[in-house]
Amino acid sequence: YTYLTLLLSLFTTAAVLYPVGKMVHVVTALPVNLSILIIGLIIVLYTAAGGLWAVLVTDVVQFVILSAAVVIVIPIAFADIGGLSNLITKAPPRFFEPFNEDYTFGFMLAFIVYQTFYIGGNWSYVQRYTSVSSERNSKKVAGIFTVLYFISPVIWMIPPMVYRIINPDLQGLDTEDAYMMLIQKVMPAGLIGLVLAGMVSATSSKANTTINMAATVFAQDIYKNLIRPLASESEVIWMARFFTLLFGGATIGVAIWIPSAGGIVEVVLSTASIAGGALFAPIIWTLFSNRQTGFSVVTA
Repeated sequence: YTYLTLLLSLFTTAAVLYPVGKMVHVVTALPVNLSILIIGLIIVLYTAAGGLWAVLVTDVVQFVILSAAVVIVIPIAFADIGGLSNLITKAPPRFFEPFNEDYTFGFMLAFIVYQTFYIGGNWSYVQRYTSVSSERNSKKVAGIFTVLYFISPVIWMIPPMVYRIINPDLQGLDTEDAYMMLIQKVMPAGLIGLVLAGMVSATSSKANTTINMAATVFAQDIYKNLIRPLASESEVIWMARFFTLLFGGATIGVAIWIPSAGGIVEVVLSTASIAGGALFAPIIWTLFSNRQTGFSVVTA
């Protein structure tokens, strides 16, 4: 089960690293693969050097920077198209319909169920619940997460929706660049740098979290428990750092491969449909049943 989850984490981390590389590519005109490589190496190196503490500190700083940047972007974007009313009146036909032939009502229900399992059972999120001082603080983490999960999608989706009005001809994988194209069009040069830094660092925080989690699991659960039970704490830490570099390198490789697989949306949805419910639903069920075993989890 651990090996399967680490394999899934490789794809979920790459699905975060790829959009970061695309952001840098749009703004700097560097090749996408080179952008992914540079950002990936930065993430891997500071995660290997600082561990969970480095990840948590950068997460907090990145959240503050990104929130400030997004708050600036939205009103400027609306001003560029003449206000919220124009977003509604100039939108393409069926733009605001909640379902279509690709994303049906059944798809949305299934995705909500998957998200419930994913948020409750994904090790990257569980790590946030278990790295605080008490159960009470763990509940606070979950509460804040819930509130932000309802608010942030609305905030994040407004700018690319606005850009759909500005440039309705965007097609294919070019639609992945809509956010940064909007930033370049409506923001002054200095603020473009601030928004790019915020988006790159905040998006990277999900990647560094998963990389750190994977390294910790490998060092503690596989290396120390199965390979070298007598390993010292120092040896385990160095092994975690080594696996951080190894897992990070593999993540960069998968991220570079994503365009060949049909783009970020295709990879995310395919990964979720194949492994999401199967890997995380049994773990959620252990909250309600004490009869789960390793065999039953792997069988499910």
